[in-house]
Amino acid sequence: MGPLDIVIIVLALLAIVIGLWKGCAGLCFGFFGTIMCLVIAVIASFFLSPLVVFNGEGEVNSAFSAISQPIADTLTKLDSDLMSLTIVDGATVSKDGVEMPLADAIANSEGMVGSALAMIGMTDLSFILTDGMVGLTIAQAISAFCTQLIVTLIFTVVLFIILFIIKRLIRRKVFKWLDSNSTPSKVDRGIGVAVCLIGLLAIIWVVGFFGGGISETFEEMINQSPIAKTLMIDGNLISLIIGK
Repeated sequence: MGPLDIVIIVLALLAIVIGLWKGCAGLCFGFFGTIMCLVIAVIASFFLSPLVVFNGEGEVNSAFSAISQPIADTLTKLDSDLMSLTIVDGATVSKDGVEMPLADAIANSEGMVGSALAMIGMTDLSFILTDGMVGLTIAQAISAFCTQLIVTLIFTVVLFIILFIIKRLIRRKVFKWLDSNSTPSKVDRGIGVAVCLIGLLAIIWVVGFFGGGISETFEEMINQSPIAKTLMIDGNLISLIIGK
């Protein structure tokens, strides 16, 4: 038995204890449930915010101009030459009809914003200057991007609070029912053990899939541990599915 085998056995015992203690309901409506509420809120807000912030022409709706306009004005004041350039695509801008690479415009900028971007090596703003922002100035595009981030953050907080309250209400009813029914409570704890062990197994597979080539020492530790080798390499479901 190798060192990784001991770690896996200890983690498995810990998973069993947590599963018996928390049960499936405790896992779903406890810390894990809170994390899921946050994940759902972030994903939903990410897809919802563009629909609310932008109109059909890719411009910021007037309802959010109180956020976007001050940002655009501030950026223009800090670096009017760069921020006033018109976006052609994610990597190209133009001035008076003359096109130039955005990276060159940033590198040659003497303004505060351009100098800061050049200093940190951020000459590619394609993640901000999307095709939907063609025709806008850089200042307008960045302010629109920032506005979307702000709205996404607001939506995330609101949705998370709503989901968390719903989770707490469901949790109270589920726990009350489990406390008054012995058999379902035992089944719930058994499912909790299974969930914890499956979660641990998934983590082991991920570590084996991505960590196998980290270092020769780690590979040697895996090969010296029969349980770890079986789970991480020989029986790694991720590797079997992907065909690595």
